[in-house]
Formats: sequence, structure tokens, C-alpha cells
Amino acid sequence: MPFATGPRGCIGFNFALGEVKVLLPELVYRYEFFKEGEEAVTYDPEFQLIRPMNFYVRAKKRTSWPEKSKDAKKIAEDYKEGEKPRV
Repeated sequence: MPFATGPRGCIGFNFALGEVKVLLPELVYRYEFFKEGEEAVTYDPEFQLIRPMNFYVRAKKRTSWPEKSKDAKKIAEDYKEGEKPRV
């Protein structure tokens, strides 16, 4: 039976999923990520899940941010006006 299914599912699953949904956008917003090296990514064939063997990433703190999209500006305006944001 997969993780967090059935009558004895882990109650921390939804909490952990919520944390990921908050943390990941924060990291992407604050840092730029770059793949280290030019070679193709290889995977461990003996591992049950997908595990890259040579995938290295560098993070650089952003000093400037990309321009907001038109949809993001509209959602922000709707939110300020008290409307429920459309997604």
C-alpha cells in the first residue's frame, strides 16, 4: 500500500506536503539554480526510485527578480481588491 493511503495512513503526509508547497516556491524566488557540469545525467539502475548519480546544482542568491507576468499582476490586483484570486 502506498505512503499515506488506507486506514492507517501517515497523518504527517499532508503537513509535509504543505511544507513543500511553501518552501519550494520560496527557494525558487530567492535563489537561481544552475546545473553543475555539461555531461548527461546518469541514474543508478540498482536503486528502486529514480536517483541521479551525477546531478549537482549550485544556488546563487538573486539580486534582481524577473518581471511579473500579466496573470500574476491581475491576481495580485484582485487580491488587493478583496476578490477571491482566480487560478
